[in-house]
Amino acid sequence: MPPATATRRESLEWLSDAALSADFGLISTASLVVGVACASAERQTVLAAAMAVLFSGSFAMAAEQYLSVSTEADRARVDLASRLMQHDAQGEQTRDEQGLAEIDAVRPLKEAVTAAACFAVGAALPLLVVLLAAPARVVPLTVTSSLLLLAVLGAIGARIDGASEAKAVARIVFWGALAMGVTAIEGLIFGAVT
Repeated sequence: MPPATATRRESLEWLSDAALSADFGLISTASLVVGVACASAERQTVLAAAMAVLFSGSFAMAAEQYLSVSTEADRARVDLASRLMQHDAQGEQTRDEQGLAEIDAVRPLKEAVTAAACFAVGAALPLLVVLLAAPARVVPLTVTSSLLLLAVLGAIGARIDGASEAKAVARIVFWGALAMGVTAIEGLIFGAVT
């Protein structure tokens, strides 16, 4: 693959991964906001829950991405070392040494920070709704705005990946609505108990 094509492909993969991380932040935070708001109408309680999921989710995304990228690079190094030991031909070693350069170019910390930032961007919308909306409007505004943004992010991700936008949007909106619906039911049940 020519260097320009490889660079473009990497940029597109990065954008697609960023959209997915934002989806996770949006679904996680919106679901928790809806669940807690259904259990308690107090703005401070809902805000504290939203902030908690923003921070814990961002750090969890960072840790997952760091560990995933690091593990993948470790596996590639082990595989490459095994191939280098098996092949003595100069041409094979040169190709394998180029593979080592690609493995060394992996930056797990950069990937982790990016994933955390994208999660936080996705989590920002429900947090803003909690801050700006009247308590009685938090649930409907969170659900509506979150599903709309999920549809937009799903379409963007599908376009980047060259996939069907309609299928991607339907999939992400369905799972986002399901997550918010389940936590709303949980919030109503446990809110009624207290």
